[in-house]
Amino acid sequence: MKRNVFGALLALALVVSAGLIAVQQFDYNRANEANELAQDLIQNGDLVELEDEQVPLAQLPAERWSDEPMSENVLFLKEMDLAALQEVNPEVLGWIHVPDTELSYPLLQTVNNDIYLNKAWDGTRNSGGSIFLECENPADFSAFNTIIYGHRMTNNSMFGSLRHYTTEEYLKEHPSVYIVMEGEVRQYNVFSAYEAPVTSPTYWLNIEKEGHKETALEHFVNSSGIESGLTPSVEDQFITLSTCTGTGTYHSRWVVQAVLANRWERL
Repeated sequence: MKRNVFGALLALALVVSAGLIAVQQFDYNRANEANELAQDLIQNGDLVELEDEQVPLAQLPAERWSDEPMSENVLFLKEMDLAALQEVNPEVLGWIHVPDTELSYPLLQTVNNDIYLNKAWDGTRNSGGSIFLECENPADFSAFNTIIYGHRMTNNSMFGSLRHYTTEEYLKEHPSVYIVMEGEVRQYNVFSAYEAPVTSPTYWLNIEKEGHKETALEHFVNSSGIESGLTPSVEDQFITLSTCTGTGTYHSRWVVQAVLANRWERL
């Protein structure tokens, strides 16, 4: 009798496990489809007619832009049609891209940090969620530290590839994060990666207003488990890519931080 009960429980556990795997695979497939749609839309500028009344970017101060040429492998970022994505979802802010990784997705921002935890960029429900900006950070990345969130997916999608920033070798192969915005492409160079308590300076908001730049930057640099050779200053701007640690804890996150290095005009 006990053997039959045990067998039945084991069979039930196998069925439940298979069901969970199937659901996860279904979500992965839907997430891939959503991202393929985004990739298609953003690379085809003729899908959406742009508004006529746009501010000519050539009128912006020349000193905004970098004299250093963009690498050939990221030149396509200048041609991305963000308006095509924004026709599908106005909360698309831009695009985030790390060359030679899975990390290349629409970047969103909305009124809170919960909505895109379980929604794809096009608004469809998906456990993989989206890559999104901290709701309290300015959308123009003008904050001292702009925080960007994403799930740590086991198939390396979303922010899953951030787990590999534990060695100088991986950093050397993937040194930069690119942010595409309506008027520009920004290059941020990675200088720090570590597990950060959610109460640490990594997650402080309004750092510049409260006069804590020095404290925060010291924490960013000293916490890192990798050596980048970069020496950022309090005059720089930073991004923090934040994801879960993979250990099930909610008290800390795995973060990769990068400092603004270059800005190029986008037409």
